[in-house]
Formats: sequence, structure tokens, C-alpha cells
Amino acid sequence: MEQKNAIQGDFMTGPVTALQTVGDNIVLAGIGSYLHSFVISEQKSNSCLLVLPCRCIHGIREFTNETDVHTFAVFGEKCVTIVDYHSAAQSGKNGGPLDHSDYSITITTRAQMTEFEDWIWDAVFLKPKDSCHLALALGHNSVILWDWKHARLVEKVSCVESCILYPLLQGVIFSVDFSHQKQMMCSASDDRSIRLWQFSFDNHSNLHETEIPLESWENSSCTCVHVLYGHSARVWDVRLLTCTLVSVGEDSTCCVWNYEGDVLQKFKGHRGKSIWSLSVDEKERYVVTGGGDTSVRLWYLSSRSERSNYVTQSLQLQQTSSEKEDDYPRSVSLLSYNEIIIITNKGFLYLHDIEKERWLTLMNDPEYRSYTVMSVAPAQQSCIVLGNIHGKLRIFLAEGSQPVWKRKDWDIYDGKMMSIHWLSGTRLLTTGPEGGIKLWNFDADTLNLGLDEQYILPECKQRWVSAASVSHGSLICGDRGGTIHVYQLGSEFRNPSQSFPKIHGKTGVMNIICHKGNVYTSGRDGCYRVFSHEDGHMTLLNTHRVYKGFEWIDKLQIADDGADYHIFGFQSSDFVLWSVNRNQKLLQIPCGGGHRSWDCSIRGEHFRFVYQKTREVVVCDTRLEQNQLKLKNALHGREITCVKLLDANTEGCIVATGSEDTSVQISAIRLKIKLSSATILKIEHEKGFLNILQDNEFGVKEMVCLEHLSGHISSVRALSLCPSSKDSINKKSTLMFSAGGRAQLLVWRLTIRDSTFIVTENLCMQMIGQTQKKGKTRMWKLQQIKLNPETRFMDLSSVQLCSVWCDFPAHLHLLASACSDAFVRFYIFNEEKTELIPFLESSLHEHCVLKVCCLKRQCGSDSVIYILSAATDGCIAFWKVNKKDIHETVQKFSQPNLDNRIFETCSFVKCDIHVSSANNFNLREDLLDKESMWGVLPSNHKQHILKSDDRNDSQCNDEGQISNKEHDSGMSATNMESNSSKENSIQRTKHVYFMKHHQSGVNGLDYIHLQDDDYLIASGGDDNALVVTLVRINSEGVKVVTTGSCLCAHSTEITATADELDLFTVVISGEGLATCQIHGI
Repeated sequence: MEQKNAIQGDFMTGPVTALQTVGDNIVLAGIGSYLHSFVISEQKSNSCLLVLPCRCIHGIREFTNETDVHTFAVFGEKCVTIVDYHSAAQSGKNGGPLDHSDYSITITTRAQMTEFEDWIWDAVFLKPKDSCHLALALGHNSVILWDWKHARLVEKVSCVESCILYPLLQGVIFSVDFSHQKQMMCSASDDRSIRLWQFSFDNHSNLHETEIPLESWENSSCTCVHVLYGHSARVWDVRLLTCTLVSVGEDSTCCVWNYEGDVLQKFKGHRGKSIWSLSVDEKERYVVTGGGDTSVRLWYLSSRSERSNYVTQSLQLQQTSSEKEDDYPRSVSLLSYNEIIIITNKGFLYLHDIEKERWLTLMNDPEYRSYTVMSVAPAQQSCIVLGNIHGKLRIFLAEGSQPVWKRKDWDIYDGKMMSIHWLSGTRLLTTGPEGGIKLWNFDADTLNLGLDEQYILPECKQRWVSAASVSHGSLICGDRGGTIHVYQLGSEFRNPSQSFPKIHGKTGVMNIICHKGNVYTSGRDGCYRVFSHEDGHMTLLNTHRVYKGFEWIDKLQIADDGADYHIFGFQSSDFVLWSVNRNQKLLQIPCGGGHRSWDCSIRGEHFRFVYQKTREVVVCDTRLEQNQLKLKNALHGREITCVKLLDANTEGCIVATGSEDTSVQISAIRLKIKLSSATILKIEHEKGFLNILQDNEFGVKEMVCLEHLSGHISSVRALSLCPSSKDSINKKSTLMFSAGGRAQLLVWRLTIRDSTFIVTENLCMQMIGQTQKKGKTRMWKLQQIKLNPETRFMDLSSVQLCSVWCDFPAHLHLLASACSDAFVRFYIFNEEKTELIPFLESSLHEHCVLKVCCLKRQCGSDSVIYILSAATDGCIAFWKVNKKDIHETVQKFSQPNLDNRIFETCSFVKCDIHVSSANNFNLREDLLDKESMWGVLPSNHKQHILKSDDRNDSQCNDEGQISNKEHDSGMSATNMESNSSKENSIQRTKHVYFMKHHQSGVNGLDYIHLQDDDYLIASGGDDNALVVTLVRINSEGVKVVTTGSCLCAHSTEITATADELDLFTVVISGEGLATCQIHGI
């Protein structure tokens, strides 16, 4: 019988732990067990080979020869193998440039993987003319000489000291490098330092030899010449070059130093922490780094300091001595790349041509002294607009090749003109007293200005427009108070149709632009926000924060193809230009801060920044050099904690991942499905099991980021997906619940347009807290939410209610959450109102709850939802949710003036697992009306709780008396009581159940619906036990049919699958990966 592989690896990405440059255009990277090859000119991977199965590659070392075949030693953990790499670049088609089809790449394994008795720290081909001998440095201070061609150990040398710690520095040495030319050695350590050592050889004077005789080393001496500190964390690797040295560290920074100890360049493009690998090309033109964020980046080296890459000059106003008295520049702007417009305090308007060094006085008017607002037209025409304190508007227009300046005045306000904004080359917006907004049509041919429409800005402390744009028949304005308003053009209503109060804080909206149907806004709160705009209505999709400390975003510029976003702003007293795609600063210029007039312009690679400082105008010129190339995209900067499959079809799949770096990322992988019988069978039963084969031009798998969601303030621990009520045939919409640290829960709606485009909407946010009364005089201080920063959401599970009860609307969803504060919390999410309604919470587990799982029992009108919860005490509890309970809760929260009270609507029971064999079982009354247990409950409401102190189950009869019943698998409670002092009656509930399986935490929990009322439940945890239980759920309650267990690996996640042959497979993942097969069920 032919045996088929149960699991086949198709795609893998992770930290880049090894790098090696090959020639001028190839980079080899070790990612997990795979060796990838990247073409620099294409910025893509062109080949991939599994070289160290089940190991992680730690290093790649090249054997230098003069042939076209490159030989490498690839090592990781305790293993090493030898591979040959052959790359041939043919001439381009028709004499043109090379593309991916012009490369012929071959990677072959020359020697089988060999495993040694200790970890391999480093490897080097010892003899330059003989590639068969490989020297290996092992973990406990021993070096061996290995003949890999004949697979034999030639020699082994061990140190007297076998300790793996090196006492040379104040910590562990992670890397050393030696320069034959300079006779210098450098070392990197976990004390954040880099040390340079100068060697002196008495009997060796030829600096260009690649080998120094052993006797010269014995008579050598060394002196520490520099101790360099530039990293904020441990330094992993360092390389000595001809003019500079390069280091990488745990702070995700690559530093370039000169030999005097100065930092010339700092490359900060990797996310999260740690750059794990480093390589420099032979010609020392660039350095390649691989990070824990799974990205591979190439940086071009420079011998100049980053701070010296720009040239500044100060402009002195061309005024007479009498004019200079008490006069100074008030506002500056760039009319073109070479022309600067300056308005002074005394009402002078100057035009300065930088290239021709020529000054021109356009105006000298006392009416514009002390106060003037100025705006320059965005089009190619030379047009300047001024407004003064008396409400007068003046327009300057240049005509002809030899510009002749014309001007014209209009009195448009009775008071002070607050702001002027160009909406287009022919449309102008002005703001006057009391929030009056006027839109003007400007005719450059006749120099005429006509009033188009008028609107009113809502009252605020600083009532004027600070940014504006027009999109799809709407005027979108941002005011100085941080609020965004939407006006409908052509409407008779002068007030805004929609507003977002103080969405950018209290310091103002700085920029509004439109791109591909979306609206982008930025402000002084350090965030830029994305809105969708349809039918005159804006919806907030996402909020992005650039990085910590960058609190002033003045302008956002998007490339035409949307490939990169450039952000202009200020960090402290420096002007910063940030690239979102490269994740790095392109420029940082000290200017004194953003509370001054400034402007900038880009022409090709040249960048000009102009600003006003004290009594002068400063011009700064620099180049926007392309100093970074991304060979592989980043995923997350820290550990990935959860992953969900959003969509999968024959064209590709889309996955959502959550991480400790506080972000959720939506990524796409194009797929080609292998139509084998096993694969087709898995697609029919579990749509998530697909072979992932990349369809890029090189035929190599890769992952592309579609959206990066950054709404969380702490780590993301759990994700849950649920169908959206907006789902349709044309577009697939899914609700995504994300939760994690700081007791924060977010709800998103993801709409997939195609395999390369997705729209995300942030619907609402919930944080666990307690309402407290505070203050007696001010009404707005009566209630405050005291947050619990120590609480974390550990797991989520959701279900669309209409999938259980067809008469429920599609916009209602049930969400179950497991929390670290021992609570199990239930919510009802109303997608139509974007409300998250607290449904139930209880601390019955009394331990950290780790997992929740929603189980649907479909039985017509009697359908119910069972929710399984598991905690660190080894208990698995069943919770039953009825249709009537949910309906009543939704109706109560739909009533007006209803306080946010948590209603008890579910039946519950828990079981405590103890090693003791004592046989006692108590039914006791607990004070659940306390806020510490249930939040806010009616004072007359109490609940009976079942407590179990042994491994046997118990049952309550109809009179509430206790009867013991021995059973090996669980406990059944047929009657749970709820007392009401007012009605003095007993309300009976449906059956609930719990199971006693583990002696420690339950980390993995999953179920399969077999047939009818039978369900297979699998659980695993810290006790290394896998427990599988067949449970029957019907109208009579929950009953265990059979159970089984086995010792297995420590599990953090469990997934159960089934096939048509009654063969069930359970996949356990944790410190390793294991599969278990279940027969005879």
C-alpha cells in the first residue's frame, strides 16, 4: 500500500538568521531550514532550497575560488551541509536590460547533512586551495577540522576552559572580526560595546597577506584602542571594512562607524527588535541585514556623516537701513523650486530667485503689516494670495516668459481673514470671522474672483479652517480644534452634514488629501487617519501612528501608484521626512520646531527646505538618496501570537496575524492548488488546508502585506473571524475581533475586493473597566472608567447568530472571551449600530482562563450555542446560550436611557480538579450580587453554584438535593436555581456540563461535529496529556459517551480534522509538532 505524507511544508517565513553576498547581484539568506537566493536588481527571491530539515540556519560561509560555481558551508544548531550555487546571467533580450528570465540559477547539495555532538558557533574553509577541509568552532570551546568530502574527522582541539562564556569583556562575546590590512580586531558583546584592538607582529610586516604565520601570532601583542557605544542594546555582529566598520544589534539598528569612533550612518528600517544577520559585498558598496521582522534589507554605504549631508544658507533681506529697523520675515513659501516668497512684518513682499541670486520687491503696503496670511497656488501658474486683518484679499499673478506681476484686491470680510487654502488651481477657500467659509472660483485669464458657495464652521475655541480638500462632491475641512467636518457641495444647508469631533486631538488638523477614493487626514496628534468616502458620507477605516515621539504630522504625500507614503512633520526641534514603505527617516534637519513658517519642494533627487528662524530665512539643500532596498518584506517585529485564514481560493489566500508588536497584519499569498485526492478531501472538510505555492515570476513563495492595523496599545493575543452582514457576491466582508493586553478589544470589518486589495474599517473598541463616581460639582466628572491594565484577553471565539437561528438579523454576533483575571466574558455585537453589548461575565474558574470555543447545536427552533471555556486549573466548562436570553438582552439594550448593566442570561457550571481522592461534593450559595464577581447586578439577584472537590461527578435532583453518581468523565447538573426575593420562585434552566481532564493549564481546545448530536472534543495542556472525548448533546443535556487520553507533547494549540474513512487526526503544536490519529469512533 502506497504511503502518503500527512503533512507537507509549502510555505515558511521567519527571522533571517544568516546572510551571504555572492558577486554583485545575489544575496543568500538563511530563513528557518531554507536557503533563499535574492536578486538585488529584481528585489525578489529567485530560488529556495531546504538544506537543514528541522533546524535553523545560523551561518553561511563561502569557499573562495575563481570559477562560476560557488561552494558554501551552511550550518545551524549541531548540523552542517555543503551546497553549490551556480548563477549565470545571459544577455538581455534584444540587447536590452536583464530581467528575471535572463538568470539561470542552480543550487545543489554536495554533501549530506552531518550532525555533531555540540552546537556549531562558526565555520570556515581552512585551506584556500583545498575546499574539502572545514574548521568548525563548537559550543564548549573546542575546534574540529572536518573533511566533508570523505566525511571524517581530521583533528580536534579543545581548550582547557570548557565554559562557553568569555571573560574578556563585561559579558558574552557574540562576534569577532579581523582585518589583515589594518592588523586590527573588533569584538561585539552583550554589554552594548564594540571594542577595537590593534595588533603588533614583530616578525611579520607584509600587510597584504591573507595568512599570518603561527609564530607571528605567538609573538604578537594587542592594545585596545577604542571602546564604542552607539547601540541601545546588545550587539550581535560587527565587520571591519577598509574605511569603516559596520555593526548590528538587538535594537534593530545597523551602525556605520569610522575608525575614530564616530557614527557616520544609522540604518533603522527593521521593525521590532534585533537584526540577526549581516553581510557586506566584496567592493564594500552596500551592507545587507536580516531581521527578526523576517525582512531582508540592503543599505548603501557612505563615508560621510548623515548630519553633514545637507547644505544651509541664510538669506538677508535686501532692505535699506531704515527699512530694516523692526522688520523681519513673518512667513515664507516656495513659489517654485528656485523661487522663495517672503512676507515681512512691515508689509513687504519679496520674491527671491536662489539660482540667479536676484531679489524682487512685489509689494510694500502698510495694510499688510503685523498680520498677513499667505497661500501659493498648487498649479504650475505663479500665483500668490494674501489676506490681511481687515478682510481684504489680494492676488498676485505672473504672466509671460519674462514675468510681469499683476495684482487685484477684493474686500470679502468685515473683519480678520483667518486662513486661505487652494483646493485646486482654480478654486480657493477662505475663512473669516465667526467661522464664515467662502468658496471662490478663480479665473487666471481675466484675473477675476467669483463667489461660489458659503458655509458655517461650528463653534470652537480656534474657529478657522486649517486644512481642506474636495472629494466626490463634498468639501472636507479640518479646523484648528482638531475636528473634521464634511459639507455637501451645492446643498442649501450651510452647516456640516457630518463631523468627527477632536479626532486629531486639541491641536488641529494639519493636512487633508484624497487618493483613490479614500480621504487621508493628519494632525499634531502624531497620527494619520484613513476614511472611506461614499455618497457624501465618510467612514473611519484605520488610524496609523508613525513612531513614538513623532507627534507633529504636518503633511502627507502619497505616490501616484500608492507604493510609498511620505510624511512631513516635526520631532521635537527637528524637521523629519519619513518613508512609510521603507520604515525609516529619509531626512532629519534641525530647524527649531514646527511653530514657524516653512515650506519644502522636491525636484528629482534634490530636496529643498526653507524655514523662518529669528530674523532670517534659512535655505537647506540636500539629496534624497535611495539608500535602502527591500529584498524581502517584513511581517512582524516580534513574536506572532495568533493567525487566522481570511480567504482561500484557486487564486490565493489571505491571512490575518496578530503579534506582540501591538499590530495586526493582513497578508496575501497567491496559490496554486495541487489537485491530489488527499488535498481535495481536505478542502471538502476543512477549507483551511491548502497547499501554498507561490505564483510569482521566479516561482518562489512570498508573502505580501495588504494592510497593517495598528490600533492596539499592547500585544495582540487573540483573533476571531465571523461573517459580516455586509457580505455579498461582489465583495467578501468579514468581521474580525482582535484582543490582547491592557484589556483592549477591537472590532474590524475587512472587505476583500481582490487578491491584492482589502478595505479595513475600525468599527468599535472595548476596554475592561469599572464605572466609578468621582466629583460632586461637575456633571462631566460624575462617571469615569477606571481601566485595568493588568488584564489580558487570552482567547476569542465568535458566531453569527443568524447561522444558528434564522429569524435573527445578520448584524448580531455572539462573542466569547477568555481573560487573565479569571473571568469568562460574553458580548453581543450589533454590527448595524457598531455597539458591543456586555452580555455576561463570571469568575467561576478562579484561575486565568486560556481558551474559549463556540459550539453550535443545530436543531431547528431548539438550536442552542454551547461555549467551552478552559483555564489554568485544568477545567473545561460548558456554557449554554439560549435564543430567548439573547433576544431579551438585545431588547433591553435597545430601550432608551438604559444604564450599562450586565444581565445574567446564561447557565454555567465549573469543576475544580484536585489530585486528592476525597469524596465530597457541596452545593452552596455564593454571593454573586457583589460587583467583584458579576460587575453590576440587581441587588435582589443571587445564584447557586456547584462546587466539586474531587474527580467524581455529582447531580442535583428536582428538589435541589444532592446525589452522588460515580462517573469517570464528567458532571451533569440537571437543575440550576436562580432565586428572586420579589417573586419567591425557582426558575429552571437547561442542562450544562463540565469535564475534568487536566491537572494543569489547558492551552489547546478544539471540536469536530461528527453526526447528529455527537461531538468530538480534544484538549491538551501543560501536563503533556492529550484528552479526546466523545460528547453527546441533545435536549436532555450533555453526556460523555467515551473518552481517551495519551501522553503527548506540550501543546499551545490543537486542531482536529476528519476524513471520509472515519479516521480523525489531531494536530498538536507547541514546543514541537505532533499528530495523533483516532480510530473506532
